[in-house]
Amino acid sequence: MRKYIGMGVGGLCIVTMLRLGATQAFASSQQPVNAADPAFYKASVAPILQANCVRCHGGLNHRGGYSMDSRASLLKGGGTGPAIVPGHPEQSYLMKLVTQHALGGDDHPMPPKGKLSDADLLVLEQWIRAGAAVPTS
Repeated sequence: MRKYIGMGVGGLCIVTMLRLGATQAFASSQQPVNAADPAFYKASVAPILQANCVRCHGGLNHRGGYSMDSRASLLKGGGTGPAIVPGHPEQSYLMKLVTQHALGGDDHPMPPKGKLSDADLLVLEQWIRAGAAVPTS
């Protein structure tokens, strides 16, 4: 008991939790991400697209012939062909543009004013790998 003197209540609680294996309880209580759920699109993907893409590729604006207004238009792509290949982010033109990998002469990195964060790129990759589900309403 002597080694715990001076730790305070917070420190003692942490030691107790570690001894009881509470860290495993916390880890197992977190729900895994289900990128195939249309709710994942609403909560995670749509905000990224809204903040970085739809100004130029939504509503009345379809630069490059590309609209992001529906799943069908997301899949169809623009003048360069399909933008998303569900299940295959590595084959998806959208991922090529936003990761700015292997861009050809006519390709422009997207978004044009700066690269997406690694966290945003991971969300898009997970979503496409899981089938690129979009809610119908």
